[in-house]
Amino acid sequence: MLCTWGRTGRNVVPVLERVTLPRETQTPRRARHYLAPRLCSLGMAQDAADELLVAVGEAVTNAVIHGGASALPAAGPAEDVIMLELMARGDRVVVAVTGPGRRWHVPEPRLPEDPSMSGGRGLYLMRYLADTVRIQQSRRGTTVYLIRRVRSARSGSDPRPRPNPGATSPGHRRAG
Repeated sequence: MLCTWGRTGRNVVPVLERVTLPRETQTPRRARHYLAPRLCSLGMAQDAADELLVAVGEAVTNAVIHGGASALPAAGPAEDVIMLELMARGDRVVVAVTGPGRRWHVPEPRLPEDPSMSGGRGLYLMRYLADTVRIQQSRRGTTVYLIRRVRSARSGSDPRPRPNPGATSPGHRRAG
């Protein structure tokens, strides 16, 4: 099924688009609402867009929880934001989520032992819903790259192999 959010009939998304969002509890929802029509205008199938949006929500939630001014030495209000970047390269869409925290220890992606526990599933879900997840820490903070094939809905369902969510993705670096 073709995406239905805000379709205009033409591709209105530039190759690279960047937005800065405040680090607050509503930001994961804002990020998903911002990206949804842009993913559709790239020709992404509804199910693929929905899955990528869930992964983006998890990455932004981690940036809200683990990032922020308290995570950086002498950080001011300008650093207490989350940057969301959308890139399209060939048949791939890349969404980069950057939060100011750079001291986040990247855990192994696994489900929590206690299923009633709140939290602890984000990285597992990101790795399950995106084709590739890369995490990079630098002076500007922690960036999570979520990469997914566009898969045009016109070509039917193009099943992709589900990676082992517990496995390390190519390019994954352990923060320490």
